[in-house]
Amino acid sequence: MNKYLLGWIPVFVLLIIGCADIKKNGNSDLPQVNWGEIKRVYFESEWVDDRYVDILLPEGYDKTETYPVIYMQDGQMLFDSTTTWNHQSWQMADILRELTKDEGLTKPIIVGIHNNGKKRFVEYFPAGVIDFIPDEIREEMLAQFPGEPLSDAYLQFLISELKPYIDEHFSTKEGPRNTYIVGANMGALISIYALCEYPSVFSAAACLSTHWLGPDSDDMILPTAYANFLKANLPAPMRHRIYFDLGDQGLDAYYWPFQQKIDSVMIGLGYIPGDDWLTVYSPGDDHNELSWSKRIGSAVKFLMRDR
Repeated sequence: MNKYLLGWIPVFVLLIIGCADIKKNGNSDLPQVNWGEIKRVYFESEWVDDRYVDILLPEGYDKTETYPVIYMQDGQMLFDSTTTWNHQSWQMADILRELTKDEGLTKPIIVGIHNNGKKRFVEYFPAGVIDFIPDEIREEMLAQFPGEPLSDAYLQFLISELKPYIDEHFSTKEGPRNTYIVGANMGALISIYALCEYPSVFSAAACLSTHWLGPDSDDMILPTAYANFLKANLPAPMRHRIYFDLGDQGLDAYYWPFQQKIDSVMIGLGYIPGDDWLTVYSPGDDHNELSWSKRIGSAVKFLMRDR
């Protein structure tokens, strides 16, 4: 068994653990929230496998008003810990209640897109990065993936099917200035990929605990490919905002050297720390929803500042 297969096996297990295959079973596990209201849609797509989408309408939602929209990955993990595989959640409704009440944040709509279980890795892995993997190792590395990358199809589903549906059925503010995308781990990768591929749709991305790792924790091949892809494809600063963060426990313990490499790319492209780009390091935070729920409020405030 070669080096890359040995390295990827535990990574794949970690990235799909607890993600059940999607089944159309009604609203028996509909998340319960103490702020706003959840609307669940079973979305049938021509681009990807069908899945649930959970939409959080903010408290006091009024069809005569319009609201910015935050698209979030791993939608089944966002709202209610009693319905999740690990009994943790991002607590998004509680976070937004605090931000909108105590800090005056504009109330957003949250669109939580359920992940696709065992296909989570291939839907979230940025296919455009493949061209930046060295030729001599590309085929060997791709052979160890759990399937062909489906991220371009996933983004087509998001852009050409889901977003038009949300805009038609809910009272949304138009334009990239009011449209954001958020994810953690592999969800962070597909979120930054979406910003690169569709900068005219999204104005900002929040990437929590971004999974920059390659097959081994000290292997720089894939992290370097990510960095080179971003260097070539990130939209211009000033009109876009990007938030990164990480802790130092669990998988996050491996990320700091790679995040520093990405930060160097941001500086080289002219992004200004604290203005249109922010990287937050949170010692003691782990690679899980409890830690992400501690940081997502700051991420949302940064994305939506002055918007």
